[in-house]
Amino acid sequence: MPTMPLPDAVKSLLKHLQDGFGLYVIPYGLKTKLHDPQSILTEIIPESAYFDSSEMSDHTINTLWSELERVRLDAIDCESYAKDENAWCLDVVQPILSSDKHENSKLNLISVQSQQIDQSLLPVTRDGVKHINKKTDYAFFFSPRDPEVSGLYQKLSIGGRGMQISHTTDAFSKRVTLFSGIEVKAADGRKYEALAQLAKWLAASLEMNRKLGILAQGENADQPGWLLPTVGHVVVGHDWLTYLCYKAENVVRVLGPIDALSANSRSIYGIIKLRDLHRRVNRYATDVYWPWVRDEILRPLASKA
Repeated sequence: MPTMPLPDAVKSLLKHLQDGFGLYVIPYGLKTKLHDPQSILTEIIPESAYFDSSEMSDHTINTLWSELERVRLDAIDCESYAKDENAWCLDVVQPILSSDKHENSKLNLISVQSQQIDQSLLPVTRDGVKHINKKTDYAFFFSPRDPEVSGLYQKLSIGGRGMQISHTTDAFSKRVTLFSGIEVKAADGRKYEALAQLAKWLAASLEMNRKLGILAQGENADQPGWLLPTVGHVVVGHDWLTYLCYKAENVVRVLGPIDALSANSRSIYGIIKLRDLHRRVNRYATDVYWPWVRDEILRPLASKA
């Protein structure tokens, strides 16, 4: 953990993610399934984790249970049969990250496993050598199907000047605003290697925003606190580790893993907590991060197009 004071934007993001995490996330209608004395699935869950679900239909409750149980069983299979990273991605991580796709049409999940980071944005070592261009597995993008987002893209990137507005070189992804990063490893994967890959991805994202900010705002974009922090996850088997990436004193810093946000896919409660964490991250993306990108970067650039 850094000894220097955290920027206000980082403290605000931490508060948003941590406050009440794991509380009131389980519909009361699932309690009998989770506390069935005849079942080996019985978990010790605090009463504060439940919320009144009397307005939810039996069909909705049963559908949710089926979704959760499928992820739990697939995660067990991935671990038991030593499945590879791709299996963890498709069977466990992707269903969790797609759990609110019907609630949030502005922000969509995208696989970036095969995409390259723009070389000009990669961190440089003290010897002046570029880091190896290692990618991450998933990110989110602000969708051109959203009318507000589409209008700006049409002026800048997808239409207009065909401007690059993200840190990848992919024909599509470089023309949309990306957010976050998720690096996945199998249960026997190397956590620190995954963190190194995630950190490079998030740092390149910050650097791209800084460069776009200078084009849009001039030197104001280099002022302390101008860049907003971003969020990323390292997933090693069942365990999800959450990190924040931000810039302070002209240095990119990675904070984490955040202990208060610890969660895993070993149990139904753990999977529900992961879905809650995902919703909190996406709420920050749409309610805080997107308005900042829109007003501080994209609209000023569009006005110059």
